[in-house]
Amino acid sequence: MSEPVQNNDEVKPAEPTPVVPTDQNAVTDEEEAMKRQHAEEEAAAQRDLDELRRLMPEIDFDNEAISTLKLEITTTEASISLTTEMIKSSTQMRDSLQKKFDAKQNVLKDLEDGFKKRQKEAVKTFGEELAPIFKELKEQVQSITADERATSTQAAKILTSVEKTCDLVNEELKKAGVGVDAAAKSTQDQALKPATPEQPASAATEAAATTDSATTTTVVEETEETLSAKLAELQAKLQSLSKEQRQINGERQILEQKIVETEKTIKTREQHLQKQEPYAIGKFVQEFLPSVDATEKNLSLISDQQRTDFPVMDKASTFLRCGLVKLRDTFNKHGITEVNPLKEAFDEKKHQSLGVTPAPNAEPGTVVAVSSKGYMLKDHPLRPAKVLVAQEPT
Repeated sequence: MSEPVQNNDEVKPAEPTPVVPTDQNAVTDEEEAMKRQHAEEEAAAQRDLDELRRLMPEIDFDNEAISTLKLEITTTEASISLTTEMIKSSTQMRDSLQKKFDAKQNVLKDLEDGFKKRQKEAVKTFGEELAPIFKELKEQVQSITADERATSTQAAKILTSVEKTCDLVNEELKKAGVGVDAAAKSTQDQALKPATPEQPASAATEAAATTDSATTTTVVEETEETLSAKLAELQAKLQSLSKEQRQINGERQILEQKIVETEKTIKTREQHLQKQEPYAIGKFVQEFLPSVDATEKNLSLISDQQRTDFPVMDKASTFLRCGLVKLRDTFNKHGITEVNPLKEAFDEKKHQSLGVTPAPNAEPGTVVAVSSKGYMLKDHPLRPAKVLVAQEPT
């Protein structure tokens, strides 16, 4: 018999999973790197602290509260110094702008004063040409004796009226400076210009003085309380300086705007005054026209028959006609013309309508009667002619 075959495949117990050991070297390297980084940071901080100690030996950096206060004080003092310099610069710029604005105002004033002066000179020149006319007319009227006046009551009234008109003209001419000593009048008209007020001392100047004197102050014990009080004082001063700086900057902006506006005003006024220059005597002529009207009315009261019947009337008429001729010549010389628009089309720029009236023989809208003449100074109306206008047909 054969021997049984032995089974060599015996069940072996499972081998345990090998445990992978931790990399102790890697952990050690990471820790070492962190330590080195921390050490470098501490060294950098120490170097910064050493540099601060070198720059600011007066600060005790070992006391954190005190060192913090001293750093804030140093920073605030630097801000005060910088703000003070900025205020000085801004103040100089503001003062420069103020001077420029004052100069522009003087230009505007000189412009207005120059126009008024030329206007007075033009009126005086015109008045000096009128004065001899009315002076001669008054002398001629006064040469008529009382006996001659007694021959005609109406003539006496006319002559008295002419004398009053001449007196009124003489008063107006005196107001215009005709016959007044020019040197005396100039002295009365001159006025001293007010002095430009000085700018008050700024807080910046006071701050600078305070800062300059800070180095000479008595040294006191530096505690947290004293440093806190000093910091509060400096912060209040810095706040005040900052407020002053904002105020000065605001004043600069306002002055810059005023300068621009004044320059525009100068240009506008200059153009306006140039246009008004040819009409400088306009207002005076307007005030003078009633005297012209009175002279013409006195002449119109003397008829041809009265001139024939009464020699005194003939004398008065001759004197008045001669005076009016000279007066019109003077008017024409200065561009003053009469507006007597009978039978002309109504012009609202030159005429003043007193009403409309039926006028079968006149064109509608034309002047059919003139109540009083108008006057023009060149192309500028001095006084409109008062007229009646032909009515439109119904």
